[in-house]
Amino acid sequence: MGKPPRTSRCDGVGKTTMAADLSARHDFNVLHFDLTPDHQDLTHRYRTLLHQPGRLILDRCFLSELVYGPLRRGTMR
Repeated sequence: MGKPPRTSRCDGVGKTTMAADLSARHDFNVLHFDLTPDHQDLTHRYRTLLHQPGRLILDRCFLSELVYGPLRRGTMR
């Protein structure tokens, strides 16, 4: 199986809407992410999620932290 699609773009441009449309048309499971809490192990969290059965769309993911971390908090985690 190939890599799951992911949506990482600016706020308010329709990522979640696009993910919902793809889900409805092509039987994807949509996983929406906000900032991962500090106490969670990021690697374990994503490995567990990516091993779920079925087709996945990642609506945002840890890559957003590379951009939004420095802009919103002055640093990335």
